[in-house]
Amino acid sequence: MIKVNKKKVNNKYRYSRKSNWMSGLYWRDGGFHVRKKIEGHGMLQKSLKTDNQKIAEIRLVKLVEKSCEGKSKVKESSKRDIQDILKDYWLINSDRDEKSNTEDDRKIQRFLKSTGITKLEEFTTFRVNKFLMNLYENEGIAAVTVNKYRRAYATFFSWCVKNKLWCDIDPILKAKILDEDAPEITYLNKDEVIEQFDKLDDLVRKKEVQFALCRKGEKWSVDYYRSMRAIIYLYILIGLRRSEALWLRLEDLDFKGKTIYIRSKKINGKTWKVKSGNRKKHVVVERKLRMTQKIYEVLKDQVEFRSKNGWVFPSPEGDVWDTNRFTCRLGTIQNRIKLKWRCMDFRHTFASHLALNGISLLKISKLMGNSEAICEKYYAKLLPQDLVEEVALMDGLVKKNDENDVNDFYVLDDDDSWGPKSNPDR
Repeated sequence: MIKVNKKKVNNKYRYSRKSNWMSGLYWRDGGFHVRKKIEGHGMLQKSLKTDNQKIAEIRLVKLVEKSCEGKSKVKESSKRDIQDILKDYWLINSDRDEKSNTEDDRKIQRFLKSTGITKLEEFTTFRVNKFLMNLYENEGIAAVTVNKYRRAYATFFSWCVKNKLWCDIDPILKAKILDEDAPEITYLNKDEVIEQFDKLDDLVRKKEVQFALCRKGEKWSVDYYRSMRAIIYLYILIGLRRSEALWLRLEDLDFKGKTIYIRSKKINGKTWKVKSGNRKKHVVVERKLRMTQKIYEVLKDQVEFRSKNGWVFPSPEGDVWDTNRFTCRLGTIQNRIKLKWRCMDFRHTFASHLALNGISLLKISKLMGNSEAICEKYYAKLLPQDLVEEVALMDGLVKKNDENDVNDFYVLDDDDSWGPKSNPDR
């Protein structure tokens, strides 16, 4: 901020301002001027013709953008195709979650295909805004999803700026952020949870009868449906994420201590990393969950009869499940028993019932491996609102007895500070 000192000289107020050289603004002769070096374009020096600081800052941004428009700020970026830059970007960020990289790449490629741009310099604020608003207004994509598109572009350009592939004016920073509606979650009540498992039990019994009648291939089908039922138990009763259950290994289960370890792993060239509320990079995250009695029985049965190649819940091929394929298979089962709930609904069920029973958001976030902010976003409205007893405890600080005045509670101590009056009878 530029400091303004107001002085009265010859019965007139005059302003003296300390220049903000970091932003390129300075005050001279009753108005703002700009003096800023732009890499690749030399020195930008001009009067902004205003004595209003906010207007001056807006005009400065527009002048710098106009200087950058249509010109390359760094020689390297003008010589390279944007696809080559993206290859380096994904190579350097290969330590990120593979699914996140795939989704962000899909978002960027969709923008490039829609606009037809091939150079980094063509990635302008106007084009980004036009593309995002088309997604929102014409294609009916939700605001939260559109903001994820913007976030993918912002992350990419932040990397470009950091590696000097772009100028200091990031075009994505001025791209519009849409207002998101309050998130609505779907979770199962107690009766719906019972209905879910009753119908799964019926389906498993049906397959067991078919196997008892010696129908070919039904042995695999029985184990398949039992495994699916066991996974849903984990989703609802301890709130695991979809991939956390699918990536469970035998060494992650401690039946003596009744503990489940959720930890990152690399198996047969495939890498999976634990998500958590900790956004710091290169932090090893491990979550420990206690088994309930029901979860203990379900996992014991699963490990004894259906685990394979070290996987607690193997795919039909005996390897780790592909998450998208698993989602399709689960959807098929749910359609067969005529229920609409999916993996995220089961996870929300776990957290929602904890919140409804007054468990703190901090504890819920630790159990789910989320940040407290995320839990507050989804589950704060489910916490019990009747906290009169807790608030009433504060009345004791100022409540006066029928016989004594309030001054009998708070008195001046020897050090002239206020404190509770000591009770000589004690």
